[in-house]
Amino acid sequence: MATPIRIQSGQNAIVKATVKLQRISECQKRGEFLVEGTHALTEAISTNWDLSAVFVTDPWMIDNSHLLAQLPKSTAQYVVTPEILGKIATTSTPDGAVAIGRFGTTDRSAVPVFDLALALERVQDPGNVGTLVRSATAAGAGPVFLSPDSVSPYHPKVLRATVGQWFRNPPVSIGIDALLKHTRSLNIQIAVADISGTSFWDCDFTKPTLFVLGNEGEGISDAVRTQADTVVAIPMKIGVESLNVATTGSLLLYEALRQRTKKR
Repeated sequence: MATPIRIQSGQNAIVKATVKLQRISECQKRGEFLVEGTHALTEAISTNWDLSAVFVTDPWMIDNSHLLAQLPKSTAQYVVTPEILGKIATTSTPDGAVAIGRFGTTDRSAVPVFDLALALERVQDPGNVGTLVRSATAAGAGPVFLSPDSVSPYHPKVLRATVGQWFRNPPVSIGIDALLKHTRSLNIQIAVADISGTSFWDCDFTKPTLFVLGNEGEGISDAVRTQADTVVAIPMKIGVESLNVATTGSLLLYEALRQRTKKR
């Protein structure tokens, strides 16, 4: 455990450098991202995620010294005022802890093995992505795959929306064409979600499946649709145009889980 260093000025160089991580461009440049809040920090520690630094307030340190004790000596620890922590955090009322995590070391050219997973094409809303990461983890699915033109998997709102589950099942940024080619080579069915498809109640998801969902406004692209083994839809009452992408993805995952559980 490292010895905590006290910082009392918002003009401190370490503070200034950390504040820059609120920008995704800076995260990509440095290979680091913000981990905000006690819950997220707890999950990061429990999964042995690589944390370069942690910033905490005095009250937080008193109540959570057991968490700090679990950090390796390589993780720098800083005690800051609530005002400084508020400057570092992207939330308006941080709960007393913000850490800096390092990007995963997994080779992104290698697709993780999966039996059930989601792929998102051009999905921009971080709340939707975070919710789907949480749903995928809860349903026992593999990672959520994000096309490069989707929101960054390290966006602060993505992490917050997962309620800590991000660290148990980190999303993966990968080209959709490469992912679909790899998926097909493993005989995993590609199921594209679209309102024009077959009801998901009538589809077989007991076999290995990759669900592909598209942009919130434009849906799935024609280029991806043509590579689908099946097109699936969520039945809706007349007059309802579509469901939120996070709702759609969650329903599909749990329909797959229901079918597989029933089959056992």
